[in-house]
Amino acid sequence: YGVMPGDDDGDIGRIKKILKKLGVKEHVIDMICDDKSLDWGSVLSPTTRNLLSLARALVADPELICVHKPTELLDQENAKQVLRTLRSFVRMRGVEQDPATFGNR
Repeated sequence: YGVMPGDDDGDIGRIKKILKKLGVKEHVIDMICDDKSLDWGSVLSPTTRNLLSLARALVADPELICVHKPTELLDQENAKQVLRTLRSFVRMRGVEQDPATFGNR
């Protein structure tokens, strides 16, 4: 995770950092950040929409995040990246998580 509120580069910078950590491709990040008028449901793949939803939650820096099958639509590499990011999110809050709840996909 490693992206904290108040980072020097502002909210757009935080959004870009989180999207990169989740494995979203650079050209998609640029499109998301530059063109606010697009209908994302018709432009982005289900996988990218899933990653974008998770990024939105992480940008808000909540005390608690509840996810249900966060890797269901993802390939193996993206799934690993999402799980690493979520583990980091938990660790940065000084909380331990039961390893049994974070198994393989």
